[in-house]
Amino acid sequence: MKNVLKWCLRIVLSILIFAVFSFGIESIVENSIRFTRVKNFTKKGVYQEDISTEDIKYYKVDLDLDKPGYTKTGNTMYPGYPGDILVTPLTYLDNDVLEQLMSFFVGGHAGICLGNYEDYLIETDDENSMETSGLRSADDYCQDFGKDVWNMPDAYETVLAFRPKNMDEEKRDKILSTAISHYGDPYNYNFTFDTKNKSYCSDLIYKVYKEVGCNLNKDGYWTTVHDLMVSNEVILTYYHYFDKNGVMHVYYAE
Repeated sequence: MKNVLKWCLRIVLSILIFAVFSFGIESIVENSIRFTRVKNFTKKGVYQEDISTEDIKYYKVDLDLDKPGYTKTGNTMYPGYPGDILVTPLTYLDNDVLEQLMSFFVGGHAGICLGNYEDYLIETDDENSMETSGLRSADDYCQDFGKDVWNMPDAYETVLAFRPKNMDEEKRDKILSTAISHYGDPYNYNFTFDTKNKSYCSDLIYKVYKEVGCNLNKDGYWTTVHDLMVSNEVILTYYHYFDKNGVMHVYYAE
């Protein structure tokens, strides 16, 4: 009996080691793809001296898009256009080691850029995003948030926006209506069970974009933030980061 238990433990341990090793290799590949995407995007950026300031430097990236990769109110540029995916690759936690591990293996947070909409439950515009997060006290359900937080270095030091390829108004309307339909869904803390009625941040993105034929989880496991950033079914339309001096560098596609 003891020998059987030993063999069972060895098998379980071997499976766990293999799983961690495989997940690690996959994460290395996904991070490499993200870095390459960002590099290829930013090298096309042309510095816009006329609209840049001491605090924000703008770089225009010429792409064949139906809509720009941002929205703007006055002089404030917000990442993403309605229907786009917002992503930060960095996880923000109280524990530095856990923060680094989570950022490397799964990524940070994701949301969906919203547009003008109003009913008895919710009123949104293009300065809002649909998100769900288990880290915000009393906010652990799918709801709308102001996109201004995505421009704050204390919240999101690095931000990317993605858009499904061949986006048109029909797809955009479907994405927005589907995102709104998830308003109020509880956050899924177990990440695996009851995924029909609950969602975590990147799982919400997967469900919404699946409705327009965009599969953002090709590996079939949990939908991580990395899955969203490396999918070949989306294109990068916006990227910003804050340098060590606190200057914001914005690369936007038009």
